[in-house]
Amino acid sequence: MVLASHLTSAPSGYYAVNFAGQGVGSNNQAALKAGLGASDQKHDQSHNGQFSENEDTVELSSQAQKILLQAQKVQVEKTQEKSSAIGSAHEYTPEEEQSLKSLKERDREVRAHEGAHQSAGGQFAGAASYTYEVGVDGKRYAIGGEVAIDTSPVKGDLKATIDKFDKVIAAALAPAKPSGQDRQIAAAVIARRAKAIAELAAEKARASDEKINKSDDKNNDPFGLYSDKRNGFYGLIAKNAYEVSSKLG
Repeated sequence: MVLASHLTSAPSGYYAVNFAGQGVGSNNQAALKAGLGASDQKHDQSHNGQFSENEDTVELSSQAQKILLQAQKVQVEKTQEKSSAIGSAHEYTPEEEQSLKSLKERDREVRAHEGAHQSAGGQFAGAASYTYEVGVDGKRYAIGGEVAIDTSPVKGDLKATIDKFDKVIAAALAPAKPSGQDRQIAAAVIARRAKAIAELAAEKARASDEKINKSDDKNNDPFGLYSDKRNGFYGLIAKNAYEVSSKLG
């Protein structure tokens, strides 16, 4: 592969090798010469470093090509660093500084708030979503957010529903400073939790009554004759006889 370069004079002994628009400092000149082919070096010596318009093109060895590519890379990096430094050194007005400070504080506040909801909600909490405002520095800052939380009851399981509501209430009130909406959601779920507790208590009471009734039936019919419908007519006779004998004592 053959590359063409032009050596042009620059102030105070500095030589710039123009390669795709990038310069190489004088500290790379010796290395560049070292990379020239033997014929190139002779050509250079025979002209005492002077090149005419018709003889200023040289063929570079692979080593010289690598040096040029490396020099180009270094120059690009320096340019990028300088651009970054200029951007970071931008001075804002006092009003802009205050605006950025407020946005940064609000961003931290919002993310901490929604993070608390999400963490406490566990499996019942969705991902946080945010609304943003772009600051004078071009960056986006969260100024609002929300986390969706499942507040539906567990179908057919009051105990699981109550446990779930406990988790939802904790999630709604998890932030250091719950919002008015957070408190409203918590209050609504607390009311639903109380209703579920009452329904569960009623279920337990009915189950207990049924157990007691079954126990009474067994005590009144120790032989199980008339409690079994399959006994039919004979069961009814046995029942009546048993009741008569009980009364007679």
